Amino acid sequence: MAGFQSCVRLHEALCARFGRDLIIDAIEPSQDAFGWRLESNPRLVFSVSTLAGELPPERFDLQVSVSDATLENGEIVFGPASPILSIDEVCDVVASYRMQGDA
Repeated sequence: MAGFQSCVRLHEALCARFGRDLIIDAIEPSQDAFGWRLESNPRLVFSVSTLAGELPPERFDLQVSVSDATLENGEIVFGPASPILSIDEVCDVVASYRMQGDA
């Protein structure tokens, strides 16, 4: 359940910061990971994991990849060797990719 609660808090933070630019589904109680895209740069696929709830509360493993016409997830451009991030740090990474425009 700890992973789900962390995901809910991140989901709320992303919605508050990125609003209508966010393409994201609701979080279900069984989830300890989720993904999303941005309207402004839909080729980017963001995904976070709480490593099955094993990470400390509100800490995430983030991966960003560039999708193409043939693959849902293409080249990884951030992660998996990146550090574990807080909610604010995840939002900052998303904002940096948002400002870059097309990947």
